[in-house]
Amino acid sequence: MINKLSFYDFDGTLAKSPLPDSGKEQWSQYYGQSYPHNGWWGRPESLDTDVFNIELYPSTTKLIKDDINNPETYVIILTSRIERIKPYIENILTINGIHPDIIDVKKDEKSKGEKVIEYVNKFPDVTRVDVYDDNYEREITSFKSVRDKMPNHIKYNIFHASDGMLTLVERKYNIQNIIAEEIEKYLYGF
Repeated sequence: MINKLSFYDFDGTLAKSPLPDSGKEQWSQYYGQSYPHNGWWGRPESLDTDVFNIELYPSTTKLIKDDINNPETYVIILTSRIERIKPYIENILTINGIHPDIIDVKKDEKSKGEKVIEYVNKFPDVTRVDVYDDNYEREITSFKSVRDKMPNHIKYNIFHASDGMLTLVERKYNIQNIIAEEIEKYLYGF
């Protein structure tokens, strides 16, 4: 039974992905030709493992591996990357021994917060939701914007990632959660 959902952003939260300016330059040097595009994030070249050694942040890697090893947790990579980049993300995750339940890429104009609510609705037994993202302005704001749509029995934690450090931004935690935890402690000695 799934009782926890964990959402991890890919670029800048889990992976130390190359940034556009330095990445284009490094790609050009490696291949001995000019980078062929204006854009970066929607291009496979941005995750070319022949050019880049894309490492994962140790702190986030430990968390996601713990979540993956917990059979009661459903792990989602929730990225703004588009569908054609998904195989490159999968490759980097596989290289690093990370096998989430799903990689959710951008397919429409839904915000990440709206996607979180969709997953919550698919898993009626969930009592905890954790989200991790590095984009404060857009994504963390999106996660905050749906907190009132989160069922009252769910503990909802929003974490901001910055250079491998995670900071709790907000927690929706009500009296029902506290009572349930105290009953568990009393009954089971936790």
